[in-house]
Amino acid sequence: MHSQGNANSAAGDGALLTQPPQQAQTPASDRFNYDPHNPVPTLGGAIIGGLNVPGMRAGPMDQAAIESRQDVLVYTSQPLEQDMEISGPVTLKLFASTSAVDTDFTAKLTHVREDGTSINLCECLLRVSGRNFKGVPELTVPGEVYELTLGVGQTSVVIGQGQNMHPYDLPVM
Repeated sequence: MHSQGNANSAAGDGALLTQPPQQAQTPASDRFNYDPHNPVPTLGGAIIGGLNVPGMRAGPMDQAAIESRQDVLVYTSQPLEQDMEISGPVTLKLFASTSAVDTDFTAKLTHVREDGTSINLCECLLRVSGRNFKGVPELTVPGEVYELTLGVGQTSVVIGQGQNMHPYDLPVM
């Protein structure tokens, strides 16, 4: 993941690269402001699969509206030049700090189609105080950078050249 410090929303400059950037500069930090009165909603996916909440459905759904928010960081790859299979566990290593003593970070892997729909493939949520799984919450020191490993989930999909899903398209609900 790389940006010039403006990965806020899909319209930002966040890039998902297969190789490190050519420039020998220190990467910029991306930032967002969390507003508890306007939280980022959950839309589809596996996280709500066990919940029985009226109006909320699990499964693949278009995430484009969520990715348009300024409080969501988005890193997008270039269009694929050839088919790419993604199979197995997806993990994100994140270096992050917060101004709070605890916070949640979420991560999502999506497939962006040529028409702009962004279909969730897998996702996760990590409460930072539970990052070391010792049974006792470990609060953070505001401003300190933590290395966090997020197990984003499992997937198996082939994304074809030109952004098509193979062998079938995931439905947009």
